[in-house]
Amino acid sequence: MKCLVGMYDEGSDTRIIVNDDAKCHIGTIGPAEPKRRGPPYRVWNGEGVAIAVVASVAEAVWALAVHYKTSPPRWERRSATRYERYTEHAELRVDRSKTGWWRASRVGCNLMRNGQIAMFAAREGAEQAADRHVRDGHPNSASIDDGLTWAFSAEPFWEWLSSNAAAGQISVEAFYV
Repeated sequence: MKCLVGMYDEGSDTRIIVNDDAKCHIGTIGPAEPKRRGPPYRVWNGEGVAIAVVASVAEAVWALAVHYKTSPPRWERRSATRYERYTEHAELRVDRSKTGWWRASRVGCNLMRNGQIAMFAAREGAEQAADRHVRDGHPNSASIDDGLTWAFSAEPFWEWLSSNAAAGQISVEAFYV
């Protein structure tokens, strides 16, 4: 996986970690507590949970990669009608409609079947479908031919990062993990 690390704003101490293949924000690096001896950086996963304190940006990227491998995110209930899972490939969500059927989305794009939003009788079915298709469309990822596909749209965050990096407004470092 290729990760890009970029500054939020010029002069900011906070950096974002992006999975370049998935075009997905997967973590954040910021300063550890002031006046603290030891490593200067704190690492947060995509949900904003602190996972490590490290000595360098490179260590932060590795810590995040290890975190996702050793502590895979679980589906979490956000409300009676919504469950979410933040992976290193994308933010996944399942929502229950007013009619009781469930639908899955990845970074706001619905999972589709034959040009229509795919609906599932059970939440678990929607979660399993989202999990199976989380890497669809990413480099070096085979698509599953089961009639389901994501309705793609450009992610505003990725457009912001790409355009600002290209304009030299933010600096970006690449790491391979």
